[in-house]
Parts: sequence; C-alpha cells; structure tokens
Amino acid sequence: MHSLHHGTQHLDALVTCEPADVAAHALSVIECFNYIEAAEQVALTERVLGMLAPIAAPPEAPPEAPPDAPRSPVHCYLQLIHAFGCLHREQFDQALPLATAACNAFTTLGDSRGAAVCMGVQATVHRSQGNLDIALKLLLLAQGPLAEDESFAHRLMSCQNDIGGCYQELRNFDEAVALYRAMLVVAARTDSYYWTVYALQGVGSVFLKQGDVPLARGQFSEALRVAQEQGHVKLICNSLSQLAQSHEVAGEAEAAEALHGEALTLRLQHRLTAGAITSYTRLGELYIRQADHAKALDALHAGLALAEPLQLHGKTARLHELLSASYEALNQLPESIRHLRIFRDVEMRVTREENSRRVRTAQEYAESEQLKVAHALNRQYSADLELAKDRADLLLMNILPDEIADELKATGRSEARSYDAVTVLFTDFVGFTQITAAMTATDLVAELDICFRAFDGIITQHDIEKIKTIGDAYMCVGGLPTVTTTHAHDVVRAALEIRDFMQAYHERRVAEGQPAFAIRIGVHTGPVVAGVVGARKFAFDVWGDTVNTASRMESSGEAGRVNISAATYALVKDRAACIPRGKVYAKNKGEIEMYFVERMA
Repeated sequence: MHSLHHGTQHLDALVTCEPADVAAHALSVIECFNYIEAAEQVALTERVLGMLAPIAAPPEAPPEAPPDAPRSPVHCYLQLIHAFGCLHREQFDQALPLATAACNAFTTLGDSRGAAVCMGVQATVHRSQGNLDIALKLLLLAQGPLAEDESFAHRLMSCQNDIGGCYQELRNFDEAVALYRAMLVVAARTDSYYWTVYALQGVGSVFLKQGDVPLARGQFSEALRVAQEQGHVKLICNSLSQLAQSHEVAGEAEAAEALHGEALTLRLQHRLTAGAITSYTRLGELYIRQADHAKALDALHAGLALAEPLQLHGKTARLHELLSASYEALNQLPESIRHLRIFRDVEMRVTREENSRRVRTAQEYAESEQLKVAHALNRQYSADLELAKDRADLLLMNILPDEIADELKATGRSEARSYDAVTVLFTDFVGFTQITAAMTATDLVAELDICFRAFDGIITQHDIEKIKTIGDAYMCVGGLPTVTTTHAHDVVRAALEIRDFMQAYHERRVAEGQPAFAIRIGVHTGPVVAGVVGARKFAFDVWGDTVNTASRMESSGEAGRVNISAATYALVKDRAACIPRGKVYAKNKGEIEMYFVERMA
C-alpha cells in the first residue's frame, strides 16, 4: 500500500528505528512518491524539511562543517528523500546538489547502495539537461550495488528503466529491450505493477521507433490494462498517450484523437497539469496535420493557459510555435508573427538558461568530491570519468567551432557575431530522390556517410567550418569564427577537391554496377551573422542573404561543376580559371552573374 499516510508512517519510523532498518523505511518513503498525487508529494516533502531542520546543524557540529552536509545515515536518507521530492516536481536545480551532497556522505559512511540511489537522482537531472554521457555512466555505476540487495529492487528497476531510456536515445534498441525484459522479471518477483507498466511501455516505445506498430500497440495495451486494474491515473494517462501515438504513426487520426482526449480528461480531473499540457500539445499537432485549425487553436490556447503560469518555458515555446503555424495556415499573419516572435524569445531564453546550466552542472560534476567518492565504489571510476569528460569535450568540439566551444565552457553562453565577408559553400546530390528509391535505408546512410566524411576531411585541411547537413545537402563556411583574408580561395579550392572526389567515386560506383551520385556545388561571398542556437541541442549556424544566394548558386549550377557568384569571382580571379556564364536566373533572386570554376593555380 503506497499512500501519503503510508509514507508519513515510514518517515516517522525512519528517525526512531534501529540503524539496520533506516534504509528500508527510507526506500518505502521514496517509492511512495511514484504513487501519490502532486499535492501529497509537496506535503510529504515539507514534512521531510521539517524533520531536517533540527538536525541540519546540531550544536556539536564543528563550525567549519557546511550547514547542509549530511552527518548521519538518518540525515543522509532524509536529504535523499528531499532530493526525490524536488525531482518529482522537476526542481532539478535543487535536486542535483542535494543528491550530490548525500552521495558523498553515503560513501564516506561506507553505504555504497545509498550512494547508488543518489546517483540515480543525479543521472535523471543530467539526462534532462542533455548530458546523456554523464547520466549513462552514473546509471551503469549505480546498477551493480543496487542489484546486490533485494530490498533495493525498486531502485534497481528505476535504474534499469533510465538506462533503457538512454539506450533508446542512442538507438541501441537491443540493449534497451534486454533491460526492460530484466525489469519485468524483477517486477514479477517483487509484485510491482508500477515498474511492470514502465517496462511494458519501454518495450512498446522501442517497437514503435522501429516501425512495428502492432507489436508496440500490444505492449501499450497490456500496460494500460495493468494500470487500469490498479487504478493508477498517471500510468493510465501515459499508456493512453502512447497508444494514441501508435495510432498516429499508423495514420489512424480518429482513434488517436479519442485516446489523447481520454488522457486529457483524466489529467484535468486529477490536476496532472504537466501531462494535460502535453495532451493539448499532442492534440494541437494532430489537428494541424488534419488542417483543422479551429480545433488546433482551441487546444493550443488551452495548453498555453496552463503552461504560462507555471513558467514551463519548453512547453510554452512549443505551443507558441504551433500557434504561429496554425495562424499562418489561416492567413492570419499578424497573429502568426506575434506567436512566432514569442516562440523565438522564449526559445532564446531557454537556450541561454540551458547552456548556462549545462556548463555549470558539468563543471560542478567534474570538480565535485564525488569523483573521490565514486572511486571507492569502482576503481576505474576516475579513469572512466576522465574518458567521459574527454568524450564530452570532443563531442562539443565536433558540434561547435573551437572558439565558440571554449566560450560556452567558460561563460555558459555565446554571443552572436557579424562577419563582413565570409564564403559559403553548398553541395547537393543531383537526382537524389530517384537514385535512393532503389536503395535500402542502411545503404543510403552508408553512402552519405562516405561522402560527407570525405567532405569533412577536405574542408578541415582548408580551415573551413562545417555548419550542417540537411538531408543530402552539405553546408560549410570559410572565414569564421576566425576571420581570414583567404576564405574565398580556401573554399573554392575545397569545392574543386570535393568535385574531384565525387567524380572519382561516381566512376567507381558505376563500374561496380551500384547507384552513384552526381554533385552540384555553389559558392558565394558576403556578410553573415553567426551564433549558437537551439533549446535542447547546441547548433552553430549562420544567417543572412549571403546564405540564400550561396544556396541559389548551387541550385543554379550543373552536375559535376563548381558554380560561383561574381562576388566570389572578384576575389579568386587572379588564381582561378573560370568560364563566364553571364547572368543566370535564380529562384527568388532574379538574374545573377555566375561563373564555372575549372581549376585553381
């Protein structure tokens, strides 16, 4: 039985019981958070705070001790319970330091399983902030100690569920399903319907990502049946939402709408506000796909009315983005622009806060005493952590220019910059859709990988910054973030090398009787604005008419040719052999003077 009364009883027993029983009572309180309503979670957390106050700074504590440092097993577990209360209310900034302090103290006391439970809280926070590598490492470290003691079985299943989620994000589906299956075994042994439902939902989610709708729906339906038998409203709503998504994937809009509506009604009745906002958002997305914009606006405005008072910026941004799209479809452009501006403002604020928080928590994590603490749990921890940090730094450097990455790590943000002159290159494969129709998805991705890796190597040799790939298109820029005077020459040389590589690779593929891509390349020089964008993932991007013109250079070119503008030609003509094309019409740009580059001296 898990209720507020049940949790309160165990909480009271926690401070009066024998030392050997402290962990069992604490784990029972922690498990209660999964079953009680939001208001009851607040009440239980406040009771914990009331119990912490008298022991947070006892008279005999040395004056140099930090006021919030746990000093006994009881204090450690109370602080851990407080962290769980913050976690369930998505107060991540509070949950992380509480769990970290408790983790350090648990290990000092020699309680490896208590420390492992703390690592689960830390991992949840890091994963929510996009630090997947750190989260997964913490979870894998925690899994071993939790599996050693049957009384920690529920925390083990929570850990396995989170590892499965990480594996899904990494598209390691086989490992994810194996973990969810292991969860089902433990859930059956401990008679835990709560974690049974989560395991079924996890397996279903994997199947849905793999495109097997019938198998996914079977898992979601079984999860719903178990949740309904137990009357757990939150689990029922989650299962209904996942079933609705399976119908969306299958193109069964009417069934999806009904299930989303059923989940929404329950969430509103039981004041599950965050879930209700999600339901309104899903319905809005569904109605927009059906071009039923009147219904979409009703759903989205209702969601916004719930999200804005709670300052749920991520959810608010998405709602404004969808409202802008819906008003645009109705040709109500002033309203569309208004919501688009709000979306951009909110997204930019979220980005700044998220960037700052990610960098701050990563630094705190790396500098934390927990490095020494976890080493006692695993001899390889320090080496593994250093490897994780190196991987994180490498990932950041792969995503962003070195200068921008260093700025983000140092300050938590990166200011947008204007550049008076850079050279932008676009490539695109000719007849891509027709050629790839006969290729498997695996072969297609492999071919793109071969080509784009070659392009990456070429532009790196010329100090050119890769910006992004969009489908079969590749974009890079010379002359930023470090300003150079040779950017036009550098980019044109790289363009010719890309052309030559693709010609040789095309000939080899044709000789092997395999589908082969031909390439168009366009180059233009001019001013741009560059900076870091994205609410959930870092992305370095550039904007301006120069980008649009470079794209038109590509689309107005010919297969196997490097097409440049007059602006670029003026900078490279002293070393480039070019064929004038005269003025060529470019979509939305009119007539533009263009040149084909044959070679560079």
